[in-house]
Amino acid sequence: MTSFLFYSLAFPVAMFVTISFWSIWSIDRELIFPKIFDKYYPFWLNQTAHTLVAIAVLIELMLARWTPPAKQSYGLVLINLFSYSYGALVLYIAIAHNVWVYPFISKLDWPQRIGFAVAFGLLNSLLYRLAIEFNRRFSTDRLQCQSTASKKR
Repeated sequence: MTSFLFYSLAFPVAMFVTISFWSIWSIDRELIFPKIFDKYYPFWLNQTAHTLVAIAVLIELMLARWTPPAKQSYGLVLINLFSYSYGALVLYIAIAHNVWVYPFISKLDWPQRIGFAVAFGLLNSLLYRLAIEFNRRFSTDRLQCQSTASKKR
């Protein structure tokens, strides 16, 4: 079960956090993390929250013995259910309380918001598939098997 949750939630969400945060930052920092926050939220803490998560799951993927899900469609269902439920929660908070959890979304018009939500689910699905493929190619078990096979020759 933990392998299933790692592949279908932990890895895609951690990578999405890093990719989306730093992509938006590179376009316009003020959209995602205004400079005024720097005095309350130091740079090292920002790195911990938005960079270290990706590094941690990549190391985990390489070093741990995670078994990819036998039924990959279940993982895709879970990551999409999570992605769109989270998007619905963000939308609910915006409509019910007139507060955007991510202020940059308030700068988007409705077609762009819908596009962002769809991209969120699609990117998470892609990241899920990439984790499985990465494990297939680079897992420590596979590398150990290859080195053992080359020693036998």
